[in-house]
Amino acid sequence: MEKQTKTTYGQQGSMEYILRSQLARSPTDLVKMAQGTAKRILDELNFPGQRSIDSSRVYSHARNIIKGDWIESFGIDFAALPDGRIWLVDGQHRLFSISQQDIPTPITIRLIEVDGEKDARRVYARYDQKRSVRTNVQIVDALGLSEETGLSRTMATSVFEAASTIMNNMEPITGSANTRKNPELFLQNNKVAIVQEWAKEARIYESVKKAKKALLVKMRATGMVAIALYN
Repeated sequence: MEKQTKTTYGQQGSMEYILRSQLARSPTDLVKMAQGTAKRILDELNFPGQRSIDSSRVYSHARNIIKGDWIESFGIDFAALPDGRIWLVDGQHRLFSISQQDIPTPITIRLIEVDGEKDARRVYARYDQKRSVRTNVQIVDALGLSEETGLSRTMATSVFEAASTIMNNMEPITGSANTRKNPELFLQNNKVAIVQEWAKEARIYESVKKAKKALLVKMRATGMVAIALYN
């Protein structure tokens, strides 16, 4: 298949073209999103491997729209790739709610220029708000850490979860006060760096197969992985 170019993605009628045109006509990045446009964005521009829809969150957003409690300034974010593609990285549930409305809904759209797919995946994985927390597995998947390091999805996630303890010289951090004092131990980029740094050791550890299934499961647990790698 011929590789699509920036010109192809920018052709009139493409969803990328429509979205950029809407933004160009709005001096404040606030647009009125129609039902059909929201559906097309979800179908054509959604982040590859996006999470499944949570119906309770969709209902909550739809209820806010109907009651007039909708916050239109709460941005829906897209990653704009150099080749012209645009990926929805945050706001899937709000767009799904909008796609069910009979009249256009005002929303704020933000385009985040990225250097490429890897950068776009990092942007997607950054959205860890308390109301919309991406699980560690989803972050590992979004960043492609399993493929990058040659680890299984389970092991890559275990190392990611163990990273804070490893960075703290195997001393666990408990309590919100201590957590606030050591924010660098929980920064996603730092945790990703630990997965990359300890990937070789993790692959060796994961290669151990001769054990009962129950023991192997325990060996993949976060605490055990941290001890095995650090020692």
